[in-house]
Amino acid sequence: MKYFITVKDGIIIGVGKNCGNTEITEAEYNGILALFGKRPTAPEGYIYLLRIDLTWELHEIPAVPEEDATEEDYQAALNLMGVSI
Repeated sequence: MKYFITVKDGIIIGVGKNCGNTEITEAEYNGILALFGKRPTAPEGYIYLLRIDLTWELHEIPAVPEEDATEEDYQAALNLMGVSI
């Protein structure tokens, strides 16, 4: 089995088996998974992200603008559920 890591801007986005950008060893894979399980608790509105040097870096979570659903959104959701009007 092959193990991979995906990195963007120095931050580890994820690790996976048989998929990813850069191949790593099984030991590296297991070590990163163990670190993900030990993520520090961040203050509200923030998250710790794991850098490629395996240190945690605090980042602010961007605000998501609230958008009201449109009639088309409701119709599309009903169609996905198989409800016809």
